[in-house]
Amino acid sequence: MKTLLENVVLATTATTSSSSASAASSASTATASTAAAQQLAEARMAAGSSLVQRVLLTSTASKQPQPQPQQQSTQAARQQQPSSDVDDEVAAEEKSAAASPWSISAWLRHIALKTVQAGPVPSHIAFIMDGNRRFARKMHLETCEGHALGFERLKQTLHWCLDLGVKMVTVYAFSLENFKRSQAEVEGLMRLANEKFLKLLSKSELIQKHGVCVRVLGDVSLLPADLQVSISKAVHLSRNNTRAILNVCFAYTSHHEITEAARLIATGLQSGQLQQSDVSEELIERCLYTEDAPPPELLVRTSGEVRLSDFLLWQSAFSCLHFSEVLWPEFSFWDLLKCVLHFQRCAAALQESERKYKAQIRKAQDDEDIKHLSLPADATPDMAAAALHKVRTERQERVESFVGNVRRNRAEFFASRCAATAAVAVAQ
Repeated sequence: MKTLLENVVLATTATTSSSSASAASSASTATASTAAAQQLAEARMAAGSSLVQRVLLTSTASKQPQPQPQQQSTQAARQQQPSSDVDDEVAAEEKSAAASPWSISAWLRHIALKTVQAGPVPSHIAFIMDGNRRFARKMHLETCEGHALGFERLKQTLHWCLDLGVKMVTVYAFSLENFKRSQAEVEGLMRLANEKFLKLLSKSELIQKHGVCVRVLGDVSLLPADLQVSISKAVHLSRNNTRAILNVCFAYTSHHEITEAARLIATGLQSGQLQQSDVSEELIERCLYTEDAPPPELLVRTSGEVRLSDFLLWQSAFSCLHFSEVLWPEFSFWDLLKCVLHFQRCAAALQESERKYKAQIRKAQDDEDIKHLSLPADATPDMAAAALHKVRTERQERVESFVGNVRRNRAEFFASRCAATAAVAVAQ
């Protein structure tokens, strides 16, 4: 069944991307889609599912793509791209279609979703949203329009992740290296980000209704003042939500993140908050921007590039990596299912590797603690166990206190931006 589903996913992915290809490419994609749909229909007939059988047989004809002109003008290309309003209309149409028992796309999505959910689903997925600029060039659009379409695709992808049961999503929105791009592009990205955060704030009741916590990871102090305020308000507004978490990495690189964590720990050692024996991998992890968030089980990069670009290097040590050929604005529901199927193939091996590694780390820490215990020569095993317990308890107290201070300082940064804005508004 899973192999059959993979054929449908591949065929549907090809159908989705064929709209921007030539007529010859569309014809070959139609053949692949037709064959996969027929294969799935035959399997359903063998299982005796008559209703699904009729739906999937009908999909053979309805899913054939229409040929598109090989060249499009810039104006025509722009008209084909979804704006925010158009995207809302599409979402409404999909919701209406899902309510209809005879909707072909709804049945295909439902069957594929339930089949994938029968296996392990990652609780945390990270995305490197690459390919916005290339998509803009491909469709004869301005670079900023490509980034805008990328933001719209992110919104759709978050909905798909919620449908799958993914609890946490982390996205690479803006790298510190992106500051090296042209001034016009950087300023356009900052304006776009500010617009999206302001729009998010305008729908604050939806944030609270769906219980989504928005966190921004990175050196926010490097961003324009108005964007800092918008980000701070969104973070502060949703800070207590727990149903789902969206981590937006903005003004971020993993090297910068690890360096900042090392500085925090060095400060803690100098101030006496920490002792040298407290420094461990666990402490470093808890001082990263991601804090106590679980590492991503699946990391996806689009556009065909096979590199991590300084994104979550520490956290992704045991992540399943999937590199998709599609450009980010073209990323579809079926592409997401391909990523999850890839994760399901290698999840068990990765989890076992992580378990063994953590066991080795714990043993090394225990051996180090025992080595430095000051015990009398006639100490009994019970005395040694009690002394070891005391060392671990004291360390835990110091670490929890230190990490708590780090969290409060970060929360106060966002709260101070909100408070400053409120004070200005009152003064005016």
